[in-house]
Amino acid sequence: MNRGFTLIELLITSTIIGLLTVVGTATYSNVRAHSRDARRVSDMRTIRNAIETYFEQNSQYPPVSHEGIELGSEGAKMISDAGITPFGKEKGIVYLQNVPFNVLPNGLAYVYHSKHKDGGLCDSACARYEVAFALETPTGTLAAGPHLLTEEGIEG
Repeated sequence: MNRGFTLIELLITSTIIGLLTVVGTATYSNVRAHSRDARRVSDMRTIRNAIETYFEQNSQYPPVSHEGIELGSEGAKMISDAGITPFGKEKGIVYLQNVPFNVLPNGLAYVYHSKHKDGGLCDSACARYEVAFALETPTGTLAAGPHLLTEEGIEG
């Protein structure tokens, strides 16, 4: 009496294992994208709190050059009374150290621009600001794609 598996049984088992692997991988990738987006939204709340606290103390938003600045980069690690600066250049009250940066892969770098009331770019006595960022998947009430954080909240 031969004991073993038939070719059909082996093929069916292999197919089931393959399907479970594909479904598991797709689900895992989707969960990771949602996790990255949740962190991005949390980062925006943290950044907004620091910038709004800066505004309360200084009656203006942190000014930067017209090109803007990538938050979390070497030149933008701290938010203090000196504005958005690298480590070691902060002065007075520190509102946020280790400014968050976009988690990779995907999404956009967090780019901060200071603005005049009319929306034009500003490099002193700035009345508005915006931080550009993007989400990979719908998150809460936010759609996937590019968004702006402003003094009024998240737009886009």
